[in-house]
Amino acid sequence: MSKNTVAIAYETALCRVVLEAADCCREVTVHGAPLRSLVNYLRGNQPPPDAGADGSNRRDHTCHGLLHEHAASWLADALAALSEEGYLALDENRARRISVTPAGRRLLTNRERLSGSILPRPAKLGAHPGVENKLAELRRRLAREEGRPPFSIFDNRALAWLAEHRPRSMADLAAAPGFGEKRLRRYGQRVLRVLRTV
Repeated sequence: MSKNTVAIAYETALCRVVLEAADCCREVTVHGAPLRSLVNYLRGNQPPPDAGADGSNRRDHTCHGLLHEHAASWLADALAALSEEGYLALDENRARRISVTPAGRRLLTNRERLSGSILPRPAKLGAHPGVENKLAELRRRLAREEGRPPFSIFDNRALAWLAEHRPRSMADLAAAPGFGEKRLRRYGQRVLRVLRTV
């Protein structure tokens, strides 16, 4: 099996996870799942939408939190890509609600496979060396101040994401992989300051 075939099979499986999640969330609302709720559902940041008062679910939510390692911005871009390819319908006029299309159902039920790559590529180190160097310098400085290893401040995946997306506000920075509330509070302003200088 070629490397490209494996990559497409992996991407097809990833798309199926997103479509299954959209399908699970669709059952709760008439017009599909709100985009932000779907992203939070995939990352595990909110409970399944059909949880009853007693905590029981009407459906097995195998996709809940399955993509917790992916940045919210990447998932939003993936949903947009699936919409552009006709696998999801995104209704901008209804609070950004989303639902699975007939083509999405075929992909979801193994009657169709992706023919090529459609999902966004994650940020890679080396794409923005000037910005990356400034962020790495800040990371080393913070690590020295706290007596910790640099990767514990934020990892290379976050560094590459920051260099590519260059967030300008705390709200933008919250979409970075690994930047939860604690990291935002501790390092957010200093990261934004560095990004404003490059």
